[in-house]
Amino acid sequence: MIAHEGLESHYEELFSSVFDCVDLSQIHSISLGAMRFPKGMFKQIRNLYPEEPLFAAGLKTEGSMVSYGESFEQATMSTLAELLQRHVPAEKLFVC
Repeated sequence: MIAHEGLESHYEELFSSVFDCVDLSQIHSISLGAMRFPKGMFKQIRNLYPEEPLFAAGLKTEGSMVSYGESFEQATMSTLAELLQRHVPAEKLFVC
């Protein structure tokens, strides 16, 4: 998951597009997780793209990783999991 304006509607459209074309019997599992980077990698990316909104706001450093804050991540993952479950059985979905 990459946070952005219109996230829910964009992911809903993406999931619909993908699962209109994919045979569910051929899917073993689906992993859903938030964008995260090791701290050093994130620093390099931000130096390369200092004006990129994707890397400018909403990310937090926790230990050696950079990702979204826990409350935002949990709420968003829950919403996206619900959207995915419209297309695939819950037992095939793993939220990371």
